[in-house]
Amino acid sequence: MPEGERLITEVLWDNLEDYRVKNKMTVSELCKKAGYSKANYFSYKKKRTPINLTTIQRLAWALGVKTLDLFEDWSEQ
Repeated sequence: MPEGERLITEVLWDNLEDYRVKNKMTVSELCKKAGYSKANYFSYKKKRTPINLTTIQRLAWALGVKTLDLFEDWSEQ
């Protein structure tokens, strides 16, 4: 992996959580709005497992952000 680069799954899950907290949404509210299973959310988040692009897009829409925003690495390495 190139220096300063993080795994995309880590970036995705960090951004999902950051946007969720900024929007003052619970995981239940986010999942309900996105039509996604809360159990899957917690399971995938814990393992930092990739989720399919359609689900990522629905979660982004539910958060009111562009899908690409979830992939942008805002962290400072």
